[in-house]
Amino acid sequence: MTTNIKSGVTSMKSEQEDKFQTQNEQEQYTQEQKGQPQQSSKKLTNKERQNAVFSQQKQVDQHTSATKQYHQQEECIKQAYKLFEELNLERQILQEQVEIVKDEIQKENIDIFSDLREQMKRIQENLSLEVKNANEDQSKLELQIQDLRRQKQDLGNQFALVLGNFESLYDKIGYTTQDIQNVQNSLLLQDSTTLGYSNRSMI
Repeated sequence: MTTNIKSGVTSMKSEQEDKFQTQNEQEQYTQEQKGQPQQSSKKLTNKERQNAVFSQQKQVDQHTSATKQYHQQEECIKQAYKLFEELNLERQILQEQVEIVKDEIQKENIDIFSDLREQMKRIQENLSLEVKNANEDQSKLELQIQDLRRQKQDLGNQFALVLGNFESLYDKIGYTTQDIQNVQNSLLLQDSTTLGYSNRSMI
């Protein structure tokens, strides 16, 4: 756009110079024709003199007007060049501002991505720690379950041993099988309350 403005201004200036030069040449030719000696010795009348003066004054006025117009156009050309320079300067300033804004945006994006990476890193570390703790808790629970199972088995073995001793003792003192069963049921009812086992599960 700025190239087109500059080209148009230069073309307009060249056209005005050619026009002014043509007018000057025409006026010079007219003055030379007037300055030539008259072929006839006839004197000019007052009217002819007035016409000659009027014609000459008209040419002077045209010359003055053309000169004034030329200078006005010269001033317009100068203003156009000045406007062109101002627009070009404003374009450079805007371009610099655009570059500054782009740099700031890029810096902000880098800072944002850096913060997001740090947050993701912390989240991953926390998750890893929670998984590790959960695995440790699970291992502890499994060990506790295994320990409880051993205790249950030990209690079952002890209970079976006690029952066996009762059976042997009852055989010696002459109790019947039904008596032994009744004693067993009575012991089971007592132990189910103390040890947390139901009568049905033990049978």
